[in-house]
Amino acid sequence: MQLLFIRHGQMDYGGDLVLDASTINLWFNAEREAGLSDQGRDEAAAAARTLLQHPVDAVYSSHLLRARQTAQVAADRLRLPLRVTRDLAELRPGNLPQDGLGYSYLRLLARLPLLGPLWKRRLLGGAMIHLYFTSWMAGRTTGGETRPDFEARLERVFAHLRQTHAPDARVALFAHGYLIFYLSGWLTAFTSPRPAVLLRPSIANCAVTELDLGPDGPPRLIRYADAAHV
Repeated sequence: MQLLFIRHGQMDYGGDLVLDASTINLWFNAEREAGLSDQGRDEAAAAARTLLQHPVDAVYSSHLLRARQTAQVAADRLRLPLRVTRDLAELRPGNLPQDGLGYSYLRLLARLPLLGPLWKRRLLGGAMIHLYFTSWMAGRTTGGETRPDFEARLERVFAHLRQTHAPDARVALFAHGYLIFYLSGWLTAFTSPRPAVLLRPSIANCAVTELDLGPDGPPRLIRYADAAHV
């Protein structure tokens, strides 16, 4: 079975462009139900066009709004029902310890007076995606999802797909950056012909990661975070 994991399009951050340290901790650990920005809708259309070139048999999505809106564009164009599951929701890595270097760095960037809110968000987002993920992997965050729980819901997704679809089916799954990155690294034990890519848990909006799901055992990673179509 061919699985195409697709990250959602850009979310409309709205007022969250003005960030401070506490807002950022919340941003990484609370599901903000915001839809797509104008750019995100363009990215969703690009993903749908790609799927139309090689149509899929089913379209799944995380229950979060940004993923559902991205997936709905593809489902409508392919004339397929959209199947929604909470098991594709984003990883919640937990909170950085407030006495740690990571949180201090976050507060420093958030307070820089010469940066406008858009540049501040870009700098913080690019830095914090990696910092939160690596801190979670090292067990330094608090209040987040555990690795066994996270892996268990990924296993539930694969079990459901095997029970529901034919072995030669082609399935699109619209999900989130941390989930796709962790899944890719988990399947390759964080070794890959593209280690420089897999060392960065930052995936472009609507990038495609392709897996081959056999009748048993873990899937096999075919391509990672391909964003040539966006």
